[in-house]
Amino acid sequence: MTGSLLIMAVGLALCMTTDPGSPSPLPSATDRAQADSTLVVTLRGDWEPRFAREVLAELEAQFARNGIRIVVEPTDTPPAILELEPIDGDQVSIAVSVRDEFANHDLERSVDLSAMSSDARSLGLAIAAVELLQAGWAELAFTRQNAAKPAVNEPPPTAANDVEPGDATPPASRPKVRHDVVLVGIARGSSTNLTFVGGGVEYDPWPWAKVGFGLGIGASALLPIDTPHGQVNGSAITMTVALIAAAVATPRFRLDIALGVHPGVLLLRGRADTGFTGARSTNFMMDATVGMRPTLLTRRVAVGLFAEVGGVLGTVSVRDAGATVARYAALVWATGLTMSVLLGRRSPP
Repeated sequence: MTGSLLIMAVGLALCMTTDPGSPSPLPSATDRAQADSTLVVTLRGDWEPRFAREVLAELEAQFARNGIRIVVEPTDTPPAILELEPIDGDQVSIAVSVRDEFANHDLERSVDLSAMSSDARSLGLAIAAVELLQAGWAELAFTRQNAAKPAVNEPPPTAANDVEPGDATPPASRPKVRHDVVLVGIARGSSTNLTFVGGGVEYDPWPWAKVGFGLGIGASALLPIDTPHGQVNGSAITMTVALIAAAVATPRFRLDIALGVHPGVLLLRGRADTGFTGARSTNFMMDATVGMRPTLLTRRVAVGLFAEVGGVLGTVSVRDAGATVARYAALVWATGLTMSVLLGRRSPP
């Protein structure tokens, strides 16, 4: 089981130096690029160690080309924070927070590394991070310029703005929520001769990086059961409520463990031989299962398998002329295929 790994947090002291032969330096309109200014860079989530080192090296090189020298002692309240975090597949999220005595600005973008060659990904990611930081400083400079102008009919300050500059603290890392829609093809049965085949749909929100929930609904057909006086057919409509935990999570593969409860309704229909009468019945059924879900990840679609075992909580008996010929009881099993579609990511309020 691989947890989220905070690769490293590096303090970058920004000492602006102008070099006629180097590219244009990062915007200095904030007038905060002094020897004691600090940019904190943090790599969050699951990173390959080699790729993390390459990204940090490219960041150092890009900032140096813009006249920024790197020092490993950040201040307690840095004026700028840069966070990078892998999200889904080849997507990497970049978040920048810049601040001064007038305002704070938070910017975020995602970078798709799939279109880049493997040896150019760290460079492309570093350039994107520098560009986002430039945009943050530009917005901060614009705010500073407007703040210097005389206010006209300015409303009274709110409690949120009534904060001393020295009280400012770096914003907390904003958690990400993943939303998946899962299409399911399933075969389910019991150890007492009942087997169902069907499908369904499931919605899986992941409010935490390693823990999520599953809410689903499905329909399935009962495989015909031959009886001494005819045949029994049926169909079931079931719901799924599950707690899901990621045991293994990499950019390309995930192994989830799921604990689920499946209440539902089983409709039975009897087809009787000549001389007998068929009957219908509506029955409540429910089981609880635990299972594994190995999944292969791509940019927007994940394809996987699942296997579950558990026990029946709501028993159903299939009868013919008063005699029980099959039961939904004791142990249950389920297996099938899944295809997950990522709806999107957002920051919770």
